[in-house]
Amino acid sequence: MEEHAEQDMKEKKYEEAIEKYDSLLTNPIVNPKNYVQRAKCQYYLRNYLAAQFDIREALTKGSKDTNTYVWAGKIATKHAKYEEALAYYKEGLKLDPGNKDIIADLKHIQKEILDSYESQEADIKEEEINPIKFCNQDIYPGDDVLLKNEKEILEVNYKIVSEINENEVDPRLAYLPPQLKNSANLAIQGQKRRLQGKVEEALHYYEMAIALDMHNHNFRLMKARLCFELEKDLDALQQLWLIPKTLRNHEIWKMGGLILQKMELPVLAEFWLRKATQISKNEDLESAFAFQQIRVRRLYDPLCAEFPVKVAFSQYGKIIVATEDIEENGVIFKDSPLVIGQATDTISAHPTCDNCGYSLMEPQHYFGDKFDTMSDNLKDLVDNHWPKRANISCEHCFREKYCSKACKQEAFEGYHRVLCPSNNSAASLLYDVRDGDGMATNPDNRMTEEFWGGHFSPMIIPRIFASIISHAQKLMEEENLTEPTRLHWAIAMAPYRRFVAFGSSKAVQKNPLFYSLIQNVFSNYKIKFELKQTDFEGRYNQATCNLQAFSPYTSPYQTFLANLQDIEMDIHVMQMIQILKEKPPHASLASLFPLHACTNHSCDNNADILDGEVLGRPGIWVMANRKIRKGEEINITYIDTSMQQKLRRAWLYRSFHFWCNCHRCQYEGSDANICTNCKKKAPEGKNFSTCGRCKKAWYCTTQCQKFAWKKGHRSICEKAEITQKTSKTEKK
Repeated sequence: MEEHAEQDMKEKKYEEAIEKYDSLLTNPIVNPKNYVQRAKCQYYLRNYLAAQFDIREALTKGSKDTNTYVWAGKIATKHAKYEEALAYYKEGLKLDPGNKDIIADLKHIQKEILDSYESQEADIKEEEINPIKFCNQDIYPGDDVLLKNEKEILEVNYKIVSEINENEVDPRLAYLPPQLKNSANLAIQGQKRRLQGKVEEALHYYEMAIALDMHNHNFRLMKARLCFELEKDLDALQQLWLIPKTLRNHEIWKMGGLILQKMELPVLAEFWLRKATQISKNEDLESAFAFQQIRVRRLYDPLCAEFPVKVAFSQYGKIIVATEDIEENGVIFKDSPLVIGQATDTISAHPTCDNCGYSLMEPQHYFGDKFDTMSDNLKDLVDNHWPKRANISCEHCFREKYCSKACKQEAFEGYHRVLCPSNNSAASLLYDVRDGDGMATNPDNRMTEEFWGGHFSPMIIPRIFASIISHAQKLMEEENLTEPTRLHWAIAMAPYRRFVAFGSSKAVQKNPLFYSLIQNVFSNYKIKFELKQTDFEGRYNQATCNLQAFSPYTSPYQTFLANLQDIEMDIHVMQMIQILKEKPPHASLASLFPLHACTNHSCDNNADILDGEVLGRPGIWVMANRKIRKGEEINITYIDTSMQQKLRRAWLYRSFHFWCNCHRCQYEGSDANICTNCKKKAPEGKNFSTCGRCKKAWYCTTQCQKFAWKKGHRSICEKAEITQKTSKTEKK
């Protein structure tokens, strides 16, 4: 029947071919190639959703040759899922680096992206995004207690009083001449002395004015301003503190906040700066900026304690800065995942623990059908030396697997009790979507439909919400309540406040069925949670902006290979080692990492991300790819930086909603008809001269080229030249 189906395809009888493939795919033993063939038929009939379902089935069932990846890329492109298409084409190029179909399709994708970029370029101003507007000033759970503690520190350690002592008399008043025993006159004299630069005399007059009229808060503000300028912070704060809250203006709150920031009293400082920002109606960016600097230190200093970095708040938002010199290949920091989701197309080939990401690879995952045809001696090697690891399922639903009882318990308490179909029947469809690589049978119409079209695991967003609900439930149960309080919800949401959520993507419009699905899931649980569209959009953008792909740092395959090295070498061991040269199936995970999420992109990045062990579990290590100086920002890359400048910027804008102006993007050109230095355009039909070394910049004059060379092109050019030479050497 396969031959007849292929003949129908050659004759472009696609519907007849589909009928034959339908029959072939109902057989007990299925050839995954037939899914590819049926996907092609659906593609030619413009049934792109059905084609997508079939090509994903083919990949899941083990058809991972170049042809399959080519068609997966073509189908993803038709859905405008360019990032997904690019991933498929990259896999295809690994198998066949010179494949003409892939190269042609990649050029098509690049043209689509560039056309979009150029059409937007005239309408979108390339302005820097103000990070302040993406950062809130919410009060953190427990801040009320910390605020009380810091007030006590002020009173006990710094002797700051909160009430005016009416009985206190300044002895200096007795020596004042009669004409100056007027508080207003004293204040005027103080202002005059201040303008003359006689600050100590000015301070004396302000103090006398306050002594004569203790309730005139303008005099206190005058003294506070001068003390603040003279860095007499305690004196300034004391005057501001004695001004009643109802009479404090924006300037008073701001000045007090800045002083408290210097005194390392962060909660009080946030309180005062929050008031300043509110009174200014969010117009005072200095107060808002100082607030975020304090908030960042509070959140991230504990996470950086063991590493040579700190998190700071800059004009670009959160950044990670080296606190000491870091050598090339040195560890910058290590980070643990907060919530994990495995790429759906890798689960069947290389499963991992749903809680921690540890590899659960069994011999059948690596050897496949080859295991059944192995000699008994080779099978004995596998039985004796393949590591025995726990592979524990949730005993209630059997939809999740774990590497240990500890992980199973941790997952249940952390998120799974909310998503376990035994507790929440609506969640069963969610696992169907995961197992179907985004596709599942819609119970409303019994048709197979795409529920999830995101480029990351469909489990990420539900697990974020489930972990919040489960945490709130735990706090509620500890206090013997029947429902969580507002404080419980705030505490439960706190871990996710570290991750910025920015994007214009309409996630609900793209995934309406998935949104309805998880709305139903969370309204069906005993702790009701109303999932609003803004909540879903926010978490979707949070994931898009912050997720990092990683893999288990080790696997049973690697342990098995190491075990073979330790036993007596014989012909069977040698045969097995030869078999093991074939790379194991890949396990791709993604997660939110708190410190990693603070690293910004650069096309000339100084750090790389590696899979590594963190606290005995899979995580990431951020490593220096060159020497990093103290005070230098740590940059990673979000995309493939081998692309030309214009295409890089287009990808970054499309995926992450910012225009890259890194050092490399500034000194590499975008077009041959635009001067890289002065942006002058060439006459129509003409191009400027290119840089003879790197071929990545164009200049209208020699003067522009020399100026750009000195200003920054030199370093970019030399790196490009080294890369080109290395590439040529590798080809030889």
